[in-house]
Amino acid sequence: MTTSKNPLPPEEVIPGQEPQNQQYNGKVEQGSLRVSTGVAGLDEVLYGGLIQKRAYLLRGGPGCGKTTLGLHFLTEGTARGEQSLFITLGEPEGELRANANALGFDLSQVHFLDLSPNAAFFTEMQTYDIFSPAEVEREPVTRQIQEQIEHLKPQRVFLDAMTQFRYLATDAFQFRKQVLSFLRFLVEQGATVLYTSEGSSSAPDDDLQFMSDGVIHLHFSAGRPHGRRRQVSWIRLSQWVPHHASHRSGHGGVSAPAP
Repeated sequence: MTTSKNPLPPEEVIPGQEPQNQQYNGKVEQGSLRVSTGVAGLDEVLYGGLIQKRAYLLRGGPGCGKTTLGLHFLTEGTARGEQSLFITLGEPEGELRANANALGFDLSQVHFLDLSPNAAFFTEMQTYDIFSPAEVEREPVTRQIQEQIEHLKPQRVFLDAMTQFRYLATDAFQFRKQVLSFLRFLVEQGATVLYTSEGSSSAPDDDLQFMSDGVIHLHFSAGRPHGRRRQVSWIRLSQWVPHHASHRSGHGGVSAPAP
């Protein structure tokens, strides 16, 4: 299968020149630069891609292609000479690189911040006497992210999965504050952010949807030729095409749209 990563012309911005207003469907959208997702069919739905320096939620169950879409997003950035950062809180970096290589992605220029638990976490059998595990573990995680972002200054950040931060918060209110401040920090550092959730009926992610600048759903549909479907639910303050579209996922990543 051939990859759908059709390279787009580099986005050229002249220092000091404000982006021009763009007109879609007869409506004028105030100056906003678009960031390609790396998937041509999705960019078409988004009128050129995601709006720069905003944070977007990527939802879907296991095996729907969330990580694959994230890889498209990051490698599209490196192809344009941008700094791209993958923050993983679940799968270790080694496994992610091996899986990406099997799909035909070149991650040689993609930076990783691996915050996944290693074997030592189990064997050391840490105990917490006064503070809760969330309070003990939150500080080093936050510090590592801050140091990496300030050092690298990435233009693109893919985080998998934001819901892991829920276990580092003492309650729902604290989780909301942490996520909002974290996303604001990333955007103020100049990043366009794509992050995943592991929402389910037992652990919904409605709060993350309200905190995002847009939501993209990936899911399986019974009876569809290729099974996987994507849906752009909404993009804040932006024009987009509200529709479902099928996609294939295999060697070369995501190809879309599929017949």
